[in-house]
Amino acid sequence: MLRQQDVGHRIVVRRIVGVREGRPLFSDALGELVELTETHVTLATDQGRLRVPVAEVHRAKRVPPARRPTAAAVVALELASDEAWPAPTRGRLGDWLLRSAEGWTGRANSALPVGDPDRPLPAGLATIERWYADLGQPALVNTPLPLAAPVGAELDARGWTSRPLTLVQTAPLAPLRAGPPPGRPDTPPDQVDAPPGRHGE
Repeated sequence: MLRQQDVGHRIVVRRIVGVREGRPLFSDALGELVELTETHVTLATDQGRLRVPVAEVHRAKRVPPARRPTAAAVVALELASDEAWPAPTRGRLGDWLLRSAEGWTGRANSALPVGDPDRPLPAGLATIERWYADLGQPALVNTPLPLAAPVGAELDARGWTSRPLTLVQTAPLAPLRAGPPPGRPDTPPDQVDAPPGRHGE
């Protein structure tokens, strides 16, 4: 069973949701344990807060942190970030984005290699180098992991240098809108994105 030391950690709760033909029906809930009392277990799940009466809990235990996100989740986050704060000068290389903001911030002055560049990888990187050279800027490539690992490996092979990793974190909105639980002023966000690296010449 859960203890107060489990608050703030990822847990799974198997609860009784009904009875059919004299046998209990179960449902599992996964999320962060935000409150544990003598009567209820409260989780922050992807769908919002879930308050489960202790009497309905069949089993509950701590589980390892979430695994790396899917490629689709990484792409969606990178594209949402780009659309929310677009660089003023932009280009396309197949699905890849080329971005320039006169040197302000690495994100807005780097290529984003998500999707198909519509040409072999070496040719795509050569095109990136020419595009930034025409603007009088050093070529930078944002390589969100694990999605762009092949691009990062090719850049390493070409002798590009790597900048420090950037850790990207997100949190579900529903628990944030609900506010912190009583007696716990902050709830750390779940890490959902692997750290992207930036490579530059």
